[in-house]
Amino acid sequence: MSLSTETLAQRVRDKIDASGRRDADIAAAIGMDPTALSKALAGRRHFKPLELARLADEVGASIDLLLADEDTEFEPVLVAARAQHQSPAIDEATKIVEQLVHVNRLLVDVGCKNRPTIDVAFVNGVSYEQGKSLARQVRAELDCEWLPEEFDSLAAMIEQRLSIDVAVAELPPGLDGLSVVQGDFRMALINSNVAPTRQRFTLGHELGHIFAGDTNNVLIDENVVGGRNDRERRANAFAAEFLVPAEQLRAEMGNWKSDDSVIEKLLARYRVSLDVLAYSAHNAGVVDAAERDRIRKMNSPGLIARPGRLSDLQTINDRRAPGQLLLRALHAYAAGKISIRPIAGLLATDPDILLAQLSPARPDIESPDVMVP
Repeated sequence: MSLSTETLAQRVRDKIDASGRRDADIAAAIGMDPTALSKALAGRRHFKPLELARLADEVGASIDLLLADEDTEFEPVLVAARAQHQSPAIDEATKIVEQLVHVNRLLVDVGCKNRPTIDVAFVNGVSYEQGKSLARQVRAELDCEWLPEEFDSLAAMIEQRLSIDVAVAELPPGLDGLSVVQGDFRMALINSNVAPTRQRFTLGHELGHIFAGDTNNVLIDENVVGGRNDRERRANAFAAEFLVPAEQLRAEMGNWKSDDSVIEKLLARYRVSLDVLAYSAHNAGVVDAAERDRIRKMNSPGLIARPGRLSDLQTINDRRAPGQLLLRALHAYAAGKISIRPIAGLLATDPDILLAQLSPARPDIESPDVMVP
């Protein structure tokens, strides 16, 4: 059953009333003539798409809920998370997820859809081998010998080539990351409070969940490497093979001679922890269990100050908006389909400040590149 003008008007009326604001204030905030708003709320005039989008932003409503038929069934948001039990981090992360999913729904409603990610074949076998197989397929799709060393560059590659958004936010202790799936919208959210090498491994872990189709409920663990069920083992195997491919590692380490300088070089190249590198080398058949444990305990000035360490440390408590979602929002804003508010929300900035940055320069203001005598 299609949505009537009267039903839509009543839904908007209810949202405005719930906000506790006057109609005139709402009209002024969204740049709409008060008389036009009054007529639309009375069902005597249709809301224009941009008016409805701006109004939904202003009162915190979801466009898809406002426009839904009574029989519409919404596709659920599917989340896979690992966190300490009863951690406040889950509540904080849920707020972020709700905001990002709301922006995605708004963009889908105005025709700015996300691209689907790549297809992978799910092989039979034990979870560990399944994870490695999925990772090799994804690496083949990326078609690059080495993944970018910088986290932001890696995240941008994942977004551009795999159509999976990557967000980074400062969250309370107890949550490494989570993954979200809703239709063609897929996202990994990483906690910037954890160690940089753990951020990178968590990103790989989240990708493992997404490509394995695990994101159908909330999975709670204390850490990304402490999972004991098949899904967590598979996601860890994916992360290890994705970040440190066994075949590549065997070629790099060659006939291993316990050369610690090689470990320093590989840590700088792969940007993973000593634990991940040691276990990857052992699983690849390069070192035995005793050498694996020796590598895990290595400690030297060279390791502490290895190349890339400063860059890694600067990612602690950093923030990154999901790139593809942000780009879609910018295109929708440029086309006049959404207001500035969803973009400001993604960037956690003031809408007026962002509006000034995105607006054309005034002709009466000198360019900063022009020398004024």
